[in-house]
Amino acid sequence: WTVTGIGGKPTISAARISLSIAPERRAGGNSGCNSYFTEASFENAPVRFGPIAATRMACGPEVMAQETALFEALAATTGNKASGRTLHLHDAAGVPLISLVRSP
Repeated sequence: WTVTGIGGKPTISAARISLSIAPERRAGGNSGCNSYFTEASFENAPVRFGPIAATRMACGPEVMAQETALFEALAATTGNKASGRTLHLHDAAGVPLISLVRSP
């Protein structure tokens, strides 16, 4: 999946952000600066993510702020809604946190 928006704001076009979830619950991708890893759980809600580990490369302030927003949004995710090639991760109140489109 390619992240197209975080917190209702479009992602920075120069920072390609991704998320993949493997069958064995391993999840991760690229935050636009760093690679990150987490565990996806589908047991008590449609989807939740565990603690996030990431590499420690430094990028520009705008990209780093976007990375922080991504990690905070993943931590707050309690559900999802899929439609065609799009996926929206949302919080417990149904507020969209992350918008994604299926990568080719």
